[in-house]
Amino acid sequence: MSSLPISAKGPSANMKSILFSFILLLQLGSLTLLSGKTQKLDVGIISFRPIDQNQKIWQPLADEVHAYNSNLELNLTSGSLSEIERLVAQNRLDFVIVHPAAFIEMEYKYGITNIASLIRQTKPNGEHLIQYGGVIVTLASRKDIATLKDVRGKTIVTTHKEGTAAMLMEQETLMEAGIDIIKECRMVYSGQPTEKVITALREHRADVAFVRTGYIEEMTENGLLKPGELKVIGARNDIGFPYLHSTRLYPEWAVASTDRPDVQTIKAFTVALYHIHTDASKDFHEFSIPLSYQGVRTLMEKFHVYPFDRSPTFLEFVKENSLIVIGFFALIAFGSGLFTLYYFFSSRTLVKHSKQIETIMATAGDGIHVHDQEGNLILFSDSFASMLGYTREEMSELSLEDWDHHFSSDEISSLTEQIIQNRTTFETRHTRKDGTIIDVEINAKSIMIDNKRYFFASSRDITEQKRIHAELLRHNIIFQNIAEGVYAVDTDNRCTYINAAGMQLLGWSESEVLGKIPHTLFHHNHFVDADYPIDECPIVQAIRTGGSTTLEEVFIRKDKSVFPVNVTVAPIHENGTLIGSVITFEDITIQKIHQNNLIQEKERFNYMAYHDPLTDLPNRLYLVEYLQEQIARPNHTFALIFLDLDGFKVINDSYGHRFGDQILIQFTRLLQSVMPESTFIVRTGGDEFVTLLPHDTDTLLSHLETLIHRLNQPFYVNQVEIYITASIGIAVYPSDASTSEELLQNADAAMYEAKRKGKNTYSFYQNELTANALSRTILTTNLKKALQNHGLSLYYQPQIDVKTEKIIGLEALIRWFTPQGAISPGQFIPIAEETGLIVEIGEFVLYEGCKAAVAWANQGILHGHVAINVSARQLMHHNFMNTLDTVIRQTGCSPSYIELEITESSILEQPEKMISMLQVIKSKGFKISIDDFGTGYSSLSYLKNLPIDKLKIDISFIRNITHEPKNQTIVKTIIALAKGLGMSVLAEGVESTEEKAFLKTHEVDSIQGFYYYKPISADDITVLLQA
Repeated sequence: MSSLPISAKGPSANMKSILFSFILLLQLGSLTLLSGKTQKLDVGIISFRPIDQNQKIWQPLADEVHAYNSNLELNLTSGSLSEIERLVAQNRLDFVIVHPAAFIEMEYKYGITNIASLIRQTKPNGEHLIQYGGVIVTLASRKDIATLKDVRGKTIVTTHKEGTAAMLMEQETLMEAGIDIIKECRMVYSGQPTEKVITALREHRADVAFVRTGYIEEMTENGLLKPGELKVIGARNDIGFPYLHSTRLYPEWAVASTDRPDVQTIKAFTVALYHIHTDASKDFHEFSIPLSYQGVRTLMEKFHVYPFDRSPTFLEFVKENSLIVIGFFALIAFGSGLFTLYYFFSSRTLVKHSKQIETIMATAGDGIHVHDQEGNLILFSDSFASMLGYTREEMSELSLEDWDHHFSSDEISSLTEQIIQNRTTFETRHTRKDGTIIDVEINAKSIMIDNKRYFFASSRDITEQKRIHAELLRHNIIFQNIAEGVYAVDTDNRCTYINAAGMQLLGWSESEVLGKIPHTLFHHNHFVDADYPIDECPIVQAIRTGGSTTLEEVFIRKDKSVFPVNVTVAPIHENGTLIGSVITFEDITIQKIHQNNLIQEKERFNYMAYHDPLTDLPNRLYLVEYLQEQIARPNHTFALIFLDLDGFKVINDSYGHRFGDQILIQFTRLLQSVMPESTFIVRTGGDEFVTLLPHDTDTLLSHLETLIHRLNQPFYVNQVEIYITASIGIAVYPSDASTSEELLQNADAAMYEAKRKGKNTYSFYQNELTANALSRTILTTNLKKALQNHGLSLYYQPQIDVKTEKIIGLEALIRWFTPQGAISPGQFIPIAEETGLIVEIGEFVLYEGCKAAVAWANQGILHGHVAINVSARQLMHHNFMNTLDTVIRQTGCSPSYIELEITESSILEQPEKMISMLQVIKSKGFKISIDDFGTGYSSLSYLKNLPIDKLKIDISFIRNITHEPKNQTIVKTIIALAKGLGMSVLAEGVESTEEKAFLKTHEVDSIQGFYYYKPISADDITVLLQA
């Protein structure tokens, strides 16, 4: 005997209602979610695909979960069944996503618990699938194989011998047709991927193949199979299932929790799963409440697949036949293992077989223990010792009264008699080593061996189960208080439940709704004076097929007023049988108004992303896409004209940026007036413009001569007369270049040739090296020497908190001083980018910046972070991550000291790869900011996924901000965007009191610019920080 009952244990009369409540709670997300700091969850996924391909397919799961609950971050790991099992065994995974057979196996071996089942989708807005099956196929040309019976004696190929859809389903189908494929056919196992199976069939190395449902259709759609190349043997027709199949259908993949996460984590993750609705992945669309996998278990048992591949031991038999606890005592009732049990425990064999018994007990999931009538502990499982908090050595010294002392002697005697007479199940409490009390459920049986009575007991810790049970009961009241409407229907589509919010939203009473068909009562017709056929209603379609869906609909109230709603439909299953659906809906009238406003704002912001805010011309991002379109046109010829204003920097330095901006605006108007009306004109940045014209040399030169002539006339800004000219380079597609990048480079080279000729002229691109190119080569050589001879140095410009006006960070800026004077970064950085020297320069800046940060931190004067610029080429370099780790290790710098600045354009070419890389960098502890925000890559679709801490507003938007409404709008938009995404905002290039006041009013976080400090040397920074 183990313990005495507190109350009799039996099936709860409210079990169905509690289950129904639990389903609704999960659908509405009403369970308590995780709070506080972010929690990272390790999720293992069985897959035979390459890691990068599988990561792309399943990354939307991590994105959707995090979007619903920002406290949850998923770390996805994919691998084979053995690899995922090893991680579970090492307690390195919180959750797994596995096929049904793998779930049954891992449930047996590791006690994983099913929390959800996967729902696939055939295509966007296509059928939702919660089941799959197997397909038996052969070549369409095989006339000798037409029916299942024709498979006898043939060679069959499949991926592996214990796969559910790859083997067991088809094996079952053929056995029912009277064919034992193991004995009567020759089996060939190709291994993954499934393409190997089709190849074996095509090469006539096999007559018949087994594949999963949907695979044939997918290969045909991707052009890997010709329509009609294969034929299905024994095809079945299941209503609502869209794919060809030969077998019964079984439930889709399972999502299960391991023993590692706590209950609150499991709840939060489960709620997030039930809110997923995405078309971003081909492997999942939504997740449903857990389906029953009993059919899969039965299939595995039928063909003796592990863990059903041998006769079970005593404890294994009990474990496999337990519903609530490990009821291994049922074994005694059947008698199938009694002889073995007696044999092991008989006095003459106890010592001999003690090792076997110990092994059996070590595999038990629940707390199994055996003691004699005096309460002496004879045998116990590791799980029982763990349940009570003892080591095996400590446990072996204990007796029954050490953990079970909650009953009187009379109660113990009464319970002992019950156990002697019959197998008894009851609840009691155990005292753990640390003094805590746990609720347990006991399954006990007594047996006589060699005239001595032993009591066999299995204890299951139900403390958490009882807590959850009580919590669910307490939450019943939630359904009458939540804001969303909820109603449930049976399989006949008649309403069986509606909550108070639903009645309030619709204006109907409970008696008016229950038993009615909701579609005819409050589903609004889509067209005025038109019927809404029930067969066309997607809600009804989902209910009939047992599918899940989320959509927008229009409902009609009792008073005939209509309102838009967001509707979610989810099936309810009981023991694998569809018993109805639960539907939640919410009034989205206000959301619709906001959505329309958001669309308008998005269109406006997209326009801003592709246009220069000063001139309203298309920007460089627009040019890149436009060039790709032009090059893609067959037999298309055009000229790209690159214009650079001569001496514009001198004007800016002399009169200021605001003055220079007016010159740029007037030059834009001049260019538009000279060129044909439909000409594509771009401001690529600074004083550079690009235009595209048809390749007609006479017409082209006529326009350029007119432009040069008009530039002989002055511009007037604030009554100041300014003369400015332009150097023009021309490259022709496709004679001068085959790609957009080459075309721009060659036109740029031609422009420098025009400058060499004396400026204010044009030059066509030629293959010969120009003098300007030679000059750039010399500069490149000197730059290499400067790198080798430590001729570069870092200056630092402080970043100031707007509110406190204190230094909160420093930006490291590269400087090159030569005997002839300083060389501007604007002159040598572009060359470094072109030649690849930017990688070496970047390593130098990274090393020196980290070293300086450590020195200041050790002196206790480092305020905030040291911001270090990382170029696009450096970031994309294959060795960048190793370089980053090496610098941190060599300098002893903490990543928390460093803020890495990246430009928008660095994310443009490979956004998915960049997002992934930045997430890794972020996880190491670095801060990340986007430099010059608004001048290049501004796609909201990726910005929301970037792990960014700070946006730096480009100086071009700060210039003239107090007088330029467009710049004001852009800056305010960027600040609001950053705040909404949880990022801080820094404004660059602030030079005046007016600019600072405007930025402070609109809640920018920090400022950098000449208003406070110019860039200064590291020694001067040290003195400043010590002050």
